[in-house]
Amino acid sequence: MHMLINKWRLDPSLNALIHSETGEIQRLGEFHYILLETLVNHAGEVLSRNFLINAVWKNRVVGNNSLPTAIYALRAALGDDGRLQEIIKTVPKKGYVFNKDFITYPQETLPVETANEADNAVPSLCLAQAPPLAGLRSAIKFKKCLILSIVIISLIYLLIKNYPHYARGNQSMPPSAGGSELILKDETIKDYSRIRIFHLHSGNDPGHAAQLKEHMPDMLRALNLKLKSQQMNAIFYYSDSVAKLSISLLIQDNCHHQYQLMMGIQNWQNNIQELNSFVYQAAEKNINEIPTCL
Repeated sequence: MHMLINKWRLDPSLNALIHSETGEIQRLGEFHYILLETLVNHAGEVLSRNFLINAVWKNRVVGNNSLPTAIYALRAALGDDGRLQEIIKTVPKKGYVFNKDFITYPQETLPVETANEADNAVPSLCLAQAPPLAGLRSAIKFKKCLILSIVIISLIYLLIKNYPHYARGNQSMPPSAGGSELILKDETIKDYSRIRIFHLHSGNDPGHAAQLKEHMPDMLRALNLKLKSQQMNAIFYYSDSVAKLSISLLIQDNCHHQYQLMMGIQNWQNNIQELNSFVYQAAEKNINEIPTCL
């Protein structure tokens, strides 16, 4: 008899969740899957941060944000709300507890089929480690989007990690394989005191527009107020094309812990108002998931 969690079946052979009704497959990272198994095996018990880190990562050295980031990913995958926390609840200063009421044992396991999704012209978005969400976010095609996003997001991450001095201004990056120079342009706006913005684009396009400033002033204004209220700061690294906008957002709390959110947005220029709303809501949810800095 198979166990279901909010209609998702655990598949250890794939390190994945498989939806019992639609057949949708969500692959989890190795440590995310181990974390989910640990929480489920101790459902109803409050598990401390130290216990979970030791159980999941064992003797490995991990960052302060590894556990809360993994919890965020599991909530998103299971359809749990970060504020209501119906499935995985944060117990302040103690740890986390998995709600055993969401574990069921059906008499029969429904046949599993991979869901095929037809392409369409509406905006489609993907949020790293996140399932489809409501409204505009219902157009998210996670697997396809993530594959398309990974190259650009990885490039941005490597540039941030290996060439941090370029973030001090408009700097040239090493030439790409095609011989085209990359530019990391500082587009920070003084009106948003809690936000820094860096734009990665090809050096052969010097007139590239500042897309965040031009298309998302409402999002930046609202996010800046949110960051002020939480005493946090944020850095946007992004790249764009006509069809796609890729964003890597780093959020830093007042203890200097950093949390990363990655988004790849297809057909992003189709509806600018919904684009503002989506990016802000994704960032706000991530901020609300960040544990209190002690």
